[in-house]
Amino acid sequence: MAQGKRRLLLVFGLVFIGFSLGVVVGFFFEKYLLINYNPLGYRNYPQAYLTMVPLCIGISLIISFYINRRNDK
Repeated sequence: MAQGKRRLLLVFGLVFIGFSLGVVVGFFFEKYLLINYNPLGYRNYPQAYLTMVPLCIGISLIISFYINRRNDK
């Protein structure tokens, strides 16, 4: 029972860290796009967040999969 709760807590913790990291990286990616690719004073790049948040969450889920697989052995 405790093993399942620990696994669930690890997955949710890593997903939250991935979401937070995705927002931060998306912020810097948006600034990069504003500096280098700013057509006609366009000021908002939501695709920076829509790209980085799922990417970081996916990476955190892959990390949690390998951590859980290692703990099962």
